[in-house]
Amino acid sequence: MVQIKVGDKRTYIIPLRREWLKVPRWRRSKRAVDALHSYLEKHTKVENVKISNWLNQAIWKDGGKNPPAKIEVVVKIENRKVQDKKTKKDVDVPFAIAELATLPKRVERITKRREDKLKKMKLSSKPKEESAPQISGKDPKALAEALKAKLVEKKDGKKAPAEKKSAKDLAAELHAAEDAQKKEASKQSKVTKSQEMSMKKK
Repeated sequence: MVQIKVGDKRTYIIPLRREWLKVPRWRRSKRAVDALHSYLEKHTKVENVKISNWLNQAIWKDGGKNPPAKIEVVVKIENRKVQDKKTKKDVDVPFAIAELATLPKRVERITKRREDKLKKMKLSSKPKEESAPQISGKDPKALAEALKAKLVEKKDGKKAPAEKKSAKDLAAELHAAEDAQKKEASKQSKVTKSQEMSMKKK
């Protein structure tokens, strides 16, 4: 029997009935999992066998007493780094990873959702680049000059030569002037409720 190379995949249809018939009824699914392990160790020539979650669920789906008679499995050999106990260094060790040959549609949906969530989490965890505030429309210098001109017009009523002030000071002055105008307008237009009633009666 030829050993599978690292990175290769093979499909096996593994008979489980022979093994689980040897044990009591309540222990059958556990024995089926053990039989799967021993079969893959024998046929892949790899000591470390990992069974996927979905394969394990497929064996146990009808309970501990009713495992399937046979199961189709795709096996892939991968090298994984494991720390050696004596030397305390990472060593590449071959692992046989067994998965179901045909995943149910439900499983495919679940795995797709998980992948989408992981992508969203990766995108949201990236630090956002701090960008300079962008002013739409005119250039900031042109806006400052326009503010200066407006302030001068409001003060004198006529255009006068512009004074040199910062844009923040000009904006503050402009806001103060607008607030003052609003207050004056609100004082003039205040009408009491009694006045409104008398106006309605007329």
